[in-house]
Amino acid sequence: MYKKFAQFYDYIPLNSFTHIIMEFIHANQIPVQKVLDLGCGTGSFLLELVKEGITGTGIDISKDMIAVARAKAEKIAAREMVEFQVASIVDFNLNQTYDLVTSNLDTINHLLTEEEVRRAFLNARRHLNDNGIFYFDLHTATGLRSWVYQANIHNENLVRFLHGTFNEEIQIGTLHIEAFLRVNPRVPIYIRHIETVHEKAYPLSSILAWLGDAGFTETKPIGPDSGLSVEEMETRGRCFFCAVK
Repeated sequence: MYKKFAQFYDYIPLNSFTHIIMEFIHANQIPVQKVLDLGCGTGSFLLELVKEGITGTGIDISKDMIAVARAKAEKIAAREMVEFQVASIVDFNLNQTYDLVTSNLDTINHLLTEEEVRRAFLNARRHLNDNGIFYFDLHTATGLRSWVYQANIHNENLVRFLHGTFNEEIQIGTLHIEAFLRVNPRVPIYIRHIETVHEKAYPLSSILAWLGDAGFTETKPIGPDSGLSVEEMETRGRCFFCAVK
């Protein structure tokens, strides 16, 4: 997953939602010194936390994404504060615990079976200190239905074509990405990359039940979802949660 995609991932304007978890941490005066980021991609989220003086570890199943993350950390001289490893969020074991475990940008939706989600939740809790927090966001079915579109986006460095579908029966969205990345700023030569992304929507009631089964004592929506009911959140495209060990 995310092999060729890693080469142009950072050209895509994505919001890491760093501000949501940081606002929550500051508002609740939660001491966070060490963070584990599940599905860290090219490391942008952890490298933002470095600015707050927080150290961390990022794992991702894509060795290409991890290679980019390590290069970015090296570039800003952050290698002593962050570590990036190739691993699956379903079955990793780092033999250490953290104050905060995060999973950004619908990483959980990339897990296409209930068993994988349950195992990821168990692993997140296993790597938390007592009273540590697991923060994550995920797409609802409403969010994945919004993938049913076609779009052409381009600038001088990247030309990108998107086409999405959503299977109502199995609740899986599929996004087909075709991108042409410029390889030399002085010469208009582009390399073509093709990637297909699959994400599954799970009922939020199931997500909350599985977190409880994993041993989390409290789960609640945060950020823009604070105070909303599960039914209200199902109508939104993306939801944000924190769960306490």
